[in-house]
Amino acid sequence: MTQTNTVESVPVATVPVSVIIPTRERDERLKATLAEIMKCDPLPAEILIHFDAEEDAQHTISADYPVPLKTFRSEKILGPGGSRNVLLKNASCEIICSFDDDSYPVDSDYFARVVNTFESLPEAAVVTASIQTPGGVLAEAAPTASACRIFDGCAASLRRSAVLKTGGYVPLPTAYGMEEADMSLQLSAEGYRIFRTDWLRVRHDTFDSSEKTKSFAKHTLKNQALLGYLRYPLFLAPIALYQCLRRILWAKNHLSYAQVWEAIREIPGHIGEHQGSKHRLPALTVLRYLLTPPLGRARSLAIAVPAAGLPQPDVAAKLGALAHPGRKILYCQYTNPGAYPPLEHCSRILANRGWDVRFLGVGMIGAESLAFPPHARIRVSSFGSCPPGWRQKLHYIRYTLWVAWRALRDRPDVLYCSDLFSCFPGLMAKSLSGATLVYHEHDIPDERAAGSAFMKLSLRARRKMGHRAEMVIVPNQDRLEFYLAQTGRTAKNYCVWNCPRREELEIPLHARHHDGPLRLVYHGTIVPARLPTSIVQALAELREKVHFTIIGYTTIGSPGYDLELLECASSLGIADQLEILPPISRFELMQTCGEYDVGLALLPIDSGDINTSQMIGASNKVYDYLSQALPVLVSAFPAWEEHVVEPAYGRSCDPGDPASIARALTYFIEHPEEADAMGRRGREKIVAEWNYDAQFAPVLEALAK
Repeated sequence: MTQTNTVESVPVATVPVSVIIPTRERDERLKATLAEIMKCDPLPAEILIHFDAEEDAQHTISADYPVPLKTFRSEKILGPGGSRNVLLKNASCEIICSFDDDSYPVDSDYFARVVNTFESLPEAAVVTASIQTPGGVLAEAAPTASACRIFDGCAASLRRSAVLKTGGYVPLPTAYGMEEADMSLQLSAEGYRIFRTDWLRVRHDTFDSSEKTKSFAKHTLKNQALLGYLRYPLFLAPIALYQCLRRILWAKNHLSYAQVWEAIREIPGHIGEHQGSKHRLPALTVLRYLLTPPLGRARSLAIAVPAAGLPQPDVAAKLGALAHPGRKILYCQYTNPGAYPPLEHCSRILANRGWDVRFLGVGMIGAESLAFPPHARIRVSSFGSCPPGWRQKLHYIRYTLWVAWRALRDRPDVLYCSDLFSCFPGLMAKSLSGATLVYHEHDIPDERAAGSAFMKLSLRARRKMGHRAEMVIVPNQDRLEFYLAQTGRTAKNYCVWNCPRREELEIPLHARHHDGPLRLVYHGTIVPARLPTSIVQALAELREKVHFTIIGYTTIGSPGYDLELLECASSLGIADQLEILPPISRFELMQTCGEYDVGLALLPIDSGDINTSQMIGASNKVYDYLSQALPVLVSAFPAWEEHVVEPAYGRSCDPGDPASIARALTYFIEHPEEADAMGRRGREKIVAEWNYDAQFAPVLEALAK
């Protein structure tokens, strides 16, 4: 039976939320709960109540309410879960707030908070609130949320489309220990997540008694056995049995031995009565659920509740667009991801499109300050750094197990491996999770230098990655062809240049003044190949006409090289012309770059290293400088001449010849207007074509499919 009660009155503010309340013979308590809900501003769009096996479903709902109130009644007892099945099917909103007949919101803007929370957590199927019971302490309303294993049915907000994809609640007259656990497991199997937050707060006026405790103990024992039978595959029967034994040991603290034995004897009949609800889930799904921590690390919510407490006008459209869980991508690299701009670019592009992004990296000695700017959907976890040696091998084994564990627990849709040493952990994680595997190779490793067993194992894993990965990304076309020849790969591949994202082009440009020395800048690793001492010698030829700033860090392969450059400058009498600054985050770097006049990006011409000779698309520096309208000084490779010098984005020189470097810098000094024009032309090219959004678009399209 269904009936709707409303009253024609002054319109009230509402949000697209349906409230559902199952009840049975608790009229006064239900009236009090409805009165508390009516104090909220804004109100929910509708309230649905199910009277469980009550003959007269209207005697309680005698008053008029400012929002539609729909009532339902069943002939037989369905229990709270069965009642919620009825209400969920008849609700008209995507977001459902589930209460008991004795639970209600604490905060008057509760329903506006619910809407904003789901906007902030697109991957959430359920968000469970903080509960205050009589005599309990009310939690502080903090805008954070933590992933959790299970929710509370009396204080949960649900995504209707997610719950309807499951088999629904099992209709148990007494559902202790079954209702929320079973639904949480089913939602986990569908790829959804559950969150707990103190931003939403509910008061639950429930009172414990000895009889209620005994009933709880008895029925949780029976329902634990039922849950294992209905959902666990036979392979996991030992785990189900172990859980039942633990429940028996707990129950005997509240029941007599006779009562415990009585509950055990009722288990076969209890299972037989609900045989029709059996739908066993894959073993891996159940194990992942059981291994999920009860409560994960707190995560900040991107919440901006409007001043009036109302959501934005397009909130219904937003919620409709978020009706499916956010896709998850797990990045792993055995280095600091903050040192690799392409990882920042692609992760932010994905996060801005609703992906849930997590990085698993390690520390990099000397580059601790390199970090991603904060983003609500990007989390970076570091395993710490470790110096070379036998301890690093143990560190790598632990890192590999960590990646496998997170892949098993988080169930990402995509595994994104992005360096040589991530290949082995990535392959293991794929075998456990079944995720789509993407391999992004920034630099080609030298297989001829593979002397140790560890390096040989890593290269073998790289070749296997070439066959197992669904997608491979390389920043240069010649490098990509070299990689394909090395690994024999024939599947899908992409060449994605290391360009800035369009978002970084929004940084205001600095006005340049040419009344002082030419301000030359370099950012990156401080190593002889990229910063030869010939540059310092060129500065000595030009003296006070050039001031050179280096922003970066030395590597393990060139310790102390920054001091060597400073000593060289001092010996030539130009110590005040050279400045070396510590590394800064990319966000700070891009804001700083525009303060200079020319960007430096040199590489040795005759190194024979493919990573040095094939840098078109792979050099972050060149495109970073151009994005901030700086002309560039590059090495005189034929490819760079065609790519940079001929279209007049910069000049070239011989990096080993101080005189050649000095001549190129002199051109910028004597032609400041043309230098500025070079930078502007380069920026226009970045805006139109050489940006990561355009480069990454084919990969993004493939991932979306």
